[in-house]
Amino acid sequence: MYLPVFSVLHDELALAKSLYSSGELDEARLHLDKSRKLRSKISRQQRQVREFSLDEWGSKLHLNESPSTPYLGIVQSCNQLWSDIAKWLETVISQVDHKELLQSHLGLHLLLDAKLPPVWDFNHDIIVLWGPNAELLIAPLVDRGQAQIIVIIDGHTKAQAPVSHPVPDATVLYVDYGAPLTADQTAALKKVEPPFIHGISFELDRQPVEVLKKLARQVQKDHVLGASARRWPTIFTEQLIENLPLLIGKESISNISPAFLGKDVLIVSPGPSLRDSLPYLKRYREKFVVISLVRSLQLLVESEIIPDFAIMMDAQDHSEAGLNLLPTDSMVTEVPLIVT
Repeated sequence: MYLPVFSVLHDELALAKSLYSSGELDEARLHLDKSRKLRSKISRQQRQVREFSLDEWGSKLHLNESPSTPYLGIVQSCNQLWSDIAKWLETVISQVDHKELLQSHLGLHLLLDAKLPPVWDFNHDIIVLWGPNAELLIAPLVDRGQAQIIVIIDGHTKAQAPVSHPVPDATVLYVDYGAPLTADQTAALKKVEPPFIHGISFELDRQPVEVLKKLARQVQKDHVLGASARRWPTIFTEQLIENLPLLIGKESISNISPAFLGKDVLIVSPGPSLRDSLPYLKRYREKFVVISLVRSLQLLVESEIIPDFAIMMDAQDHSEAGLNLLPTDSMVTEVPLIVT
C-alpha cells in the first residue's frame, strides 16, 4: 500500500477543489496550501533517492512491490485536480478588476492562490517579489507561513522600501535590482537543503527574469556548498570506520615530514586552468615536491608528469556513484597515496 502521504495529498486537493467550487475560499486555501507542502515533501524524497529506478524508489518509500503503474495513476489524478483548481482560479480572477483584487485581503490571497507553485514549502522555500505592488503581498504571504521573502527594489519601489521589514517569524530582504545578496543576507537564508525559488510580479512586461536567475544561482550555490560541508564529516567518519582493517600497518602521515623539510611544495588541484598549466608544470617539475589531488592524477599521468605524492581530500573521490579516480597506469603504482 502507499504511504499515507500520497492518499492525503489526493484528499487535500479534492477537498480544496470542492470548497473552491462552493465558495468557501479561506477553507479551500488551507487545504491547497497543505497539498503544496505535501508535494514539497514528496519532491524532497524523490531528490534524495533520484539515483534509483521508479521501482527502487517505491521500495525506499515502503510502497508495494511494483509501484510504477499505481504511482503514475495517483500522480495523474493529483495533477488533474490541480489543473481543475488552477482553471477555476483563472476564471474567477479574470472576472474581477485587477486593481480591485489588489485592494482587498481576499483578492490578494486569490492572486497568491493562482501564483504560488503546486510544489511549495512555505517554511523552507523563497519567494522573490518585484514591481510597484510587491509589498502588498508580504503580509498575506506571511499569514500563510512564508518564512523567507526577497523584494527586488528599483525605481518603482526604492523610495518607499525600508532596509528591513519588521515582520515577526519571517525574513524579508530588500535587494537592489541586479545586485547580489550580501553575506549577511545569504546567511539569513540558511537552510539544511537548497530551497526552491519562485518569483511573483503583476508587471508582466517588467519581469526581471535574468535577475531572478542570478539570485537563484547564488542561493543554490551557497546551499550546495553548505550542504556538502555538513555532509563530509559523516562520510569521512563512516569510511574511516569501514576501512580501519585496511589501515593496519600503513604508515602515519607524520613519517613523510622529512620529504618536505626545506622544500618548495606544489599542490596540483583540478580545474579549468590545470590543462593550461601543464607546460609550466613540466618545465619546473623538478624544482618542487609535487602533490597531486586524486582528481588531477589522470591528466598528469597522460602528460607524463608523475607527482611525488597523491592525496585524497574529498570523501567522495573514490566511493560514490561508482567513481574510480585512481589511475591504474603503471607509472603511478609507486606514488604514495595520502588519505586524510
